[in-house]
Amino acid sequence: MSQKKNKAKKESFFNLHFTSTISISLVLYMVGVIIALYQSTSYYAKESKENISMSVILQDSIQQKETDRLKKYLTAVPYIHKIEYISKDSALTEHINALGDDPSQLIGYNPLNASIEVYLKAEYANVDSIKKVIIPKISHFDGIEEIVYQEDM
Repeated sequence: MSQKKNKAKKESFFNLHFTSTISISLVLYMVGVIIALYQSTSYYAKESKENISMSVILQDSIQQKETDRLKKYLTAVPYIHKIEYISKDSALTEHINALGDDPSQLIGYNPLNASIEVYLKAEYANVDSIKKVIIPKISHFDGIEEIVYQEDM
């Protein structure tokens, strides 16, 4: 009978040890999965915010010197991730590719303006930052016709 008790104690100790090892392993696995999910969602949230852009539409009469000064300023400020200059001809080509018609053939000239696509850093990609910080600092440049951004972010 004492052999049965010893055997039962050994089996219960083994079962207890095995159960606690499996439990701790599962908890650590779940913690790892949660951390990995958090990291990936943070990364994708940042990437999607940095794909939000605003368009600085330039006047037809703007001089190249002023355009270069604006581009240099935009690349130097800390709240802008990147910029992309779109010339009048590039804008017309994009328009033709998107809609399939050429407005310059209809009216005789290219009605589209050159523009600069401004991609913001994730920390500044909200309406308040755009309205209170970014637009006032950009709008003082000569040759800007309009600044267009999506207000319902």
